[in-house]
Amino acid sequence: GGGGSLYLGVPVSGGLLYKAEFDAMTERGGGRFDANYAVSREQLNPSGGKMYVQDLISRDGEQIYDRIEGGGVAYFCGLKGMMPGVLEAF
Repeated sequence: GGGGSLYLGVPVSGGLLYKAEFDAMTERGGGRFDANYAVSREQLNPSGGKMYVQDLISRDGEQIYDRIEGGGVAYFCGLKGMMPGVLEAF
């Protein structure tokens, strides 16, 4: 298969559950897994606004598409209020 990508959005870095485990999976996965984080109250997007999952989708769109086309999966995790922006980014 095409591996997996995780996109996790949280307001503050303290909300990054299992970050050490996800980072270890990314490091040891040989490109088959990657974890990406959007921390809206601590990171800025390229336009200088808050960083949201949809900003990461815009950044990585081609990679996400290629992973899914290759039989992989992409997981988008965060509060349900993020879904309109995530769907719009696609």
